[in-house]
Amino acid sequence: MTPGYLTVLGIPLAGGRDFDATDTATARPVIMVSQTTARAFWGDASPIGAQVRIGAADRGPWRTVIGVVGDVHHDDLTTPAAPAFYNPESQITSGYLTAVIRARGTAAAVAVPARSCCTSSIRGSRSTP
Repeated sequence: MTPGYLTVLGIPLAGGRDFDATDTATARPVIMVSQTTARAFWGDASPIGAQVRIGAADRGPWRTVIGVVGDVHHDDLTTPAAPAFYNPESQITSGYLTAVIRARGTAAAVAVPARSCCTSSIRGSRSTP
């Protein structure tokens, strides 16, 4: 996830902060959690500042919870939202990338700048159209 993802998709930030430019590969590892995750693991307490480790308990960095985001129904609106963790793209590179673009106008009008932005991001030099 990159800064601005929540805004583009209209996902509310329920507490804490969004990822930003300070969340680099060399910065303190951070994470955001969904409201369902927060309730499941912390009950009524705030998870902001809590430390979590994703994956195997004996590997990987401890990450500090910096934000709680609204629940997202990824598959079906009729089932409860699943717990979710959100990592900054700058700190976890899985080799899998999904580009989400929100723009005004026709798809044809944004296709070239979007393609250019995504291509330069893949090459490692981020740009915005």
